[in-house]
Amino acid sequence: MKIILGIKKHPILVGVGTVIIVLVIICFAVLMVEELQSPEKTEDTKETENMTLEELPEDLKDEIEHIRLYSKFGISKLELDAKNKHLVIYAFDITDEKEVSDLQGKQISNWTIQIVHDVDYEKERDQIRTELMELEKDPELQIAGFDLSTEEINVWVYERTPENQALDGKEIHGWTVHVWVALTPTETGINRC
Repeated sequence: MKIILGIKKHPILVGVGTVIIVLVIICFAVLMVEELQSPEKTEDTKETENMTLEELPEDLKDEIEHIRLYSKFGISKLELDAKNKHLVIYAFDITDEKEVSDLQGKQISNWTIQIVHDVDYEKERDQIRTELMELEKDPELQIAGFDLSTEEINVWVYERTPENQALDGKEIHGWTVHVWVALTPTETGINRC
């Protein structure tokens, strides 16, 4: 009896409570619909999403290693699509278009190879190279030379200085700098790729 009297005295509270209950029911219904519409992930799907190079068929791993060692281009990264059995190789410094053409669409163990010219990588690397050449002009850095590999920069110095040691471990456009003492003095820029 007291509850009914309380409701009659505070009709605004009843309205607010009703709105809150309706919103909770709507949110729950939306979540249930989204769950039903999202594709169900099977154990097989979960396994292929996180596939690593080590899990590839041996002959495909051998082909990747052969490409790394003997191709006339560099590899900036690889992408695996295990569900569609698709391997994408991002290539830079391509000097033999025929080689790329021969690899394009090649099938190995039901996997398809695709080569993509990684122009963005080449632009970023060239920008970093330009910045490093500017750093070489600073005599306090004692830079003997440098080279770039995928997302790493090796800088050789004649001797350690606080200035060049400050570069060690730093990043330039996301590429990590490693500073090394050159074993023998070299002409500036010789060790660049």
